[in-house]
Formats: sequence, structure tokens, C-alpha cells
Amino acid sequence: MATYPGAAYIPPQVYAPYVKAILDGFVRNGFRNIVIINGHGGPQTDVLNEAANQAALQHGVNTLVINWWSTCSSAALDVFGNTGGHGAENETAMVQAINPGLVHPEFVSRITVTPNPPTGTWSAVPFPSTVTLYEPGKGWPTDFDQQKADEYYKQVVDCVRTLIQETLRKWERAGF
Repeated sequence: MATYPGAAYIPPQVYAPYVKAILDGFVRNGFRNIVIINGHGGPQTDVLNEAANQAALQHGVNTLVINWWSTCSSAALDVFGNTGGHGAENETAMVQAINPGLVHPEFVSRITVTPNPPTGTWSAVPFPSTVTLYEPGKGWPTDFDQQKADEYYKQVVDCVRTLIQETLRKWERAGF
């Protein structure tokens, strides 16, 4: 997102040691189970996965990295009938549920949309739009229904909570 006005870019070679320092601090403070809820795709996902893996192996702790939008993609299908996308109906609803004042439907007509390119097929810098749909033509934010936004938020939070609880239970049963 570095090419968009107001966006900051933190290179992986800077971000990785920062995340490692945070995880090391958690370990020093006695954390044995560390859960990272990631809110954005791209290179930082790899950094988070690698840092969590290193912390687990180096310190003997348990780590779980959750990409909420993909882990809980069934919630978007259930509430909206589509899988959404970056800045699409699902992510817009998540923001709307948390703070409706941050969602501005009047700006939608100024936004362009691009289908999310299959991995390895093409890329562009800057990417030609801020909204990318996981399925062509499906997930464009148009409804802005508060009830749907609240339901989606609830389902995602329940999904993430369930994954965390199940993982903690399995770690405990395995003696970790």
C-alpha cells in the first residue's frame, strides 16, 4: 500500500525484528501460548508466520497466527453470499460493525475494483485498485446494512474465539 497517499511502508527486514522483539518480550514475561491475529495480507503474513515459528522453536512456546478474513471466510458466505475481498463487502462490514462512522458509502462510486489475481499470474505496482474481489463480480460493498455488518462481526469473532479455544485445548491435551 506504500504507493497510496498517507500509507506507510515497513519493509520486511525492519518489520521482522520488530515482531521478534515483541514475541521475545512476551516470552520473557512468561507467556507460553501466543496468539497473533493478523489483519492484513501480503508480505507481513510471511513475516508473522516465520517469527511465530522461530519463537516456538527457540523458546519452546506455542504460537498461533490467525488471518481472520480467510480463517472465517464461511462467515462472509453465510452473511453476504460471497467470499468478499480486500476492502470489499466483508472487510467494510467489519469496520462498519466496529465504528460505523468510518464507512462512507458516498465514496464508493469513486473506487475502482479489480479481481484478485490468482497467485503468480500478474502483479502491478501500484495495484490498480484498493478493492480486490476474491471472486470476480462478487463482494463489492453496496448494501452497508448495519444488521448484516453486526452479524458478520459476531460470526468472525465467534470463529476466531473458537479456533483459539480449540487450539489451546489441543495444546493442553498434548502436554504443551
